[in-house]
This record gives sequence, structure tokens and C-alpha cells, in this order.
Amino acid sequence: MSQTLGRYTLLGKLATGGMAEVFLARLDGTSGFERRVVIKRVLPQYAAQPEFLRLFEQEARFASFLSHPHIATVSDFGVDETGAAYLVMEHVEGASLRTLLREAARLDERPDARLVSRIFSQVAEALAAVHSAVDPGTSRPLDLVHRDVSPENVLLSRQGAVKLADFGIARAMNEVSTTSPDVVRGKLRYLAPEQVLGEPLSPAIDVWALGVSLYEALTLRRPFPEDNEGQTVHAIVHGEYPPLASLRQDLSPELIAVVARCLRREPRERYPDCQDLALDLERLASAGTSSITTRVIGNWVERLAPAAELQPLPAPAGPTKASAVARPAEPRPVSMGEEIALEEGPALELNPAARAPEPVAVPEVKRARWPLVVGVLGVALLVAASVAFRARGPAPSTLRQVLVTSTPPGATVKYGETVLGKTPWAGDLPALHAVELEVSAPGFQAVKRTLQPGELAPVEVSLKKR
Repeated sequence: MSQTLGRYTLLGKLATGGMAEVFLARLDGTSGFERRVVIKRVLPQYAAQPEFLRLFEQEARFASFLSHPHIATVSDFGVDETGAAYLVMEHVEGASLRTLLREAARLDERPDARLVSRIFSQVAEALAAVHSAVDPGTSRPLDLVHRDVSPENVLLSRQGAVKLADFGIARAMNEVSTTSPDVVRGKLRYLAPEQVLGEPLSPAIDVWALGVSLYEALTLRRPFPEDNEGQTVHAIVHGEYPPLASLRQDLSPELIAVVARCLRREPRERYPDCQDLALDLERLASAGTSSITTRVIGNWVERLAPAAELQPLPAPAGPTKASAVARPAEPRPVSMGEEIALEEGPALELNPAARAPEPVAVPEVKRARWPLVVGVLGVALLVAASVAFRARGPAPSTLRQVLVTSTPPGATVKYGETVLGKTPWAGDLPALHAVELEVSAPGFQAVKRTLQPGELAPVEVSLKKR
């Protein structure tokens, strides 16, 4: 017997995350009309969490303002009879760029530079549309920044379409932030220096993240070290990464210059807007004897993308209707910023509310344990790419990874009587009991912060002069 959610017929489950489950579904119309979509539904046990629902509703609201051929569309938003919210999204039948790069690395095949330039020129066009979006009701600029540009969030279809997805942690710069001052949103390896240091956001952070993703796509390696978070933060803040030309000698000086400009330490030295970046990348993609068409992109996806796998729907416990979709068992704890092991799929970083730390191994890619809050909306990306995942890992650790940053940087971090180091500082601290940290600097008032047992939010401190 089929199951429904509102007016949609569920065909199978694509994934279950810590906070949401996602389905392939069908919308039926008259005269045989039907359309396949992806539905992301909040797990009922989290439906009453205000912060999670705020992020979920925010994605729907921001997505409703955006209409662009290279942005994955959100077509519907609703709440079922149990009170669980759900989003209906475009079904991109293919894979995420992360999945494709992972397979390319396995085959030891670096993607063609012109192919990569064409893909990222379209991502840059999508970001230009995000940054210039206006409220259709008032015509006022929304001043949006995406804040989570990464290969996980770039979807490619088998027909050659390129889509930017996941606006779960996007932010309108002109809105009062509801983010806690101790919370940084995003994936560490794609954060711009000003994000790490807690400075004001601008579209330049998306340019930086696109530059990191572009570097990664060209070299099949990440620019910043990932042995520990402290090294990563230091390299990001100081702009230290292997020169692109040292890793790939066949790249043109023009393409190397584009990447270098995206990764300038100072935001004002990067591309002033993503439209200029898109034009430069498009020129590089077109500089050849053959054209990089959508068919060329589609052939690349077809060769590298895994086949989609649907999990069977659980048997409903009662009458089949929106509220009767079988609820999954209570999800296991997932550590903040952990990367879920996938079957040929990208890494996920899920919203960590009320979860205990649990390291999880990721095949072929080093796991970056990073204590950041990131939107659960990353699950949607995997769904849209039709990639299912299975998580695995050891028992919860007695330690937690903690990042401490300050404005100004260079402040001393103390745990009890022990001096841990200078900000930005990252390291392991006990997870099973409260930890009190003191951040101080000459001429400034010392600040104390207490992390409760299991709390994983990074500590970001603004010191005040005495």
C-alpha cells in the first residue's frame, strides 16, 4: 500500500539523518501528469525545537525569493498532522560534486580544467543571483549570503545541469542575527578568515568558499591542513596553502590567478561580485577548440555518479495519511560537525542540537572533527543527488573538540590553572563534565565561559577594553 504526505505519494526513502528523513516522492496531476520530487521531513521528535524549525522555515523562505536556472528550487513547504514540517524540493537526478570528486580521486583522474571552469562559472552565476536577490513584495535588497558553499552543495544532473543548493544556514545581512554569539555556522575548511575571526559577513565569504571548492576540484585535495583544527585555523587566517601550480602544472596562469584572487586574505581584494568571477571562469571554459556543453558535463556525471538506491518505506502503523507515515526509531547521537560515512556519497555535517560526540570514519577522505553548528539542511543535498547514506562509528568519546576564538585574536586561553594557548585555539577538552574557560589579554577585561557536559558550541569571545 502506498503512503502519502499531503498531496505527495512517497516512493521510497533516500536517507535518514539525525534530524530529518528524506524521501523520493511523486506529485500526481490530471491526465496522467506526474512529477518526481524530493521531500525532506523533520523527524517528529524534533518538530518542537524552535532553533531547528527556524532554520527549516528560513530555508523555505529564502528559497522562495530565488529563481535561477542554477539554483535548486524549493517548491512547497508544509506541516503535517503531527506538527512535523517538510520541504518539497527539485529532484536533481545525478550526484553532488563531492561524490564526483571522490570517485575521480579513486580513479586518479583529475577533471579537465575547462570542465571545472564551466561548472564553477555556473555556481558563481547562482551566487550572483543570491547576493542580488530582492524581496518581491518590497523590491528591497535581501543582502543574502549563502555561508555554506562547498562541493557537497553543488548538484550535477546526468543531463548536465548544475545547481547550487542548501540555504539552510544562509543569512540576510540586514536582519538581526538570531545566532548565538558563541555559534559559528559553516564547515571549517570552507570558512573565510573573517568568519573564523568573528568579523562581519559579506558576499566575499562566498567568493572565498567557491575558491576553496575550485582549488579542491582542480587538484582533488583540500588547500588547508586537516590534521587538527588549530592547524587548519592558522592556515586559513594566514592564507597558507600549497601553490596551485605546484600541484598541477597543466593549469593556465589565468585560471591560477582566478583561484588566487578568490583566496585573498582581505575580503576587499577578492572579486567584488560573483558576476565578475563567473565571467572570468566562463572565458576560461570557452578558451579551447571544443565546447564544454551541458552534454559534456552530463557525460562526466554519468560516468562517475553511482546509481541511486531507494530504501523501502517502513510499514505504516495505522491508516495511510500524512500523519501515519511510520516514524523511525530515535536516531543515534551524532557529534557536532561529524561527517557521515556514505556509500559513494558526500560528507554530511548536521545540526548538532542535543547530541553527544561520536567520531565516524569516512572512506577516502580524512574526517575533520569540527565543533561548528551547521544546518541539517545538508541532508537535502544528498537527497537531491539521490545518494543514500549509512552511518557507523565507535562509542561516544569522553573528549570533545573545542575551538576558542577572540576579537582581538592572540588572547590567552586558560582551563583552570592550565594555560592552553593563544586564540584561535583548538583542542580536546573533557566532554562528560562542565568546563570553565577564561580568555584574557593585556588591557582587556577577562571573560569566562562555561561549557556544559556534552556542549559542543565553539567559544567566540569579544574582549572589551578596561
